[in-house]
Amino acid sequence: MENPLLKNLVKALAEELSTNQNEEDDWITTEEAMSILKISSKTTLKKYRDQNDIKYSAPIGSKHILYSKSSLLKFIEDKANMP
Repeated sequence: MENPLLKNLVKALAEELSTNQNEEDDWITTEEAMSILKISSKTTLKKYRDQNDIKYSAPIGSKHILYSKSSLLKFIEDKANMP
């Protein structure tokens, strides 16, 4: 016999795992971010970070900065829609 409570729990867990997987896949390197933004200067990328235009993460113990691909795409879209 199928338990509807268990079925809903499994469905919610599957959705949560799917969302978390997409978030993990969302982080890209500096080089990839610069390519998406079509910029060649790390200074420009830093300016966008400093102005909170794009989301980024600096993992503890790492010299590398990762960028949220979805925030970069939103930034580009917002810039394109500016008057």
